[in-house]
Amino acid sequence: MKAAELYIQIQRSDRAIEFLDKAAAIGKLDFEELVTLGNSFFDLREYNRARPFYEKAKGLNPTDVDVRADLGATYVEGQPSDAQKGINEYTEALKIKPNHEPTLHNLGMAQLKIGDYAGASNTLLRLEAAAPNNELAKRLRDAISAAKP
Repeated sequence: MKAAELYIQIQRSDRAIEFLDKAAAIGKLDFEELVTLGNSFFDLREYNRARPFYEKAKGLNPTDVDVRADLGATYVEGQPSDAQKGINEYTEALKIKPNHEPTLHNLGMAQLKIGDYAGASNTLLRLEAAAPNNELAKRLRDAISAAKP
């Protein structure tokens, strides 16, 4: 994992992935190791490869909001995209922590992706109520404005 982290820092994703694959093959991983592997693949934009680690981590700790939010993002950003599965994960995360700002932002962006402008607007209202001056609220507001037909 340390070698992979170093390769990520110097933007050598090919070598980082090689070491991440070796770490994943070692065997039974605990929650933190699963999250670290998921985050590492996520940071390399290898969303489909990050997903199984987040799924396993979620199985060990289903109330971890960050894991659920990142798992949702792997569905939205992965290829092929499945924005609805991402929305489902975001919705579950928000049941645990209703004002989680990154999840609200990501939910709104996923709603835009599937053309749910009303849902995205409602999510923006929730995000603004949770954090009125948050940069994420501004980004979502701008995305809604740009996307409306």
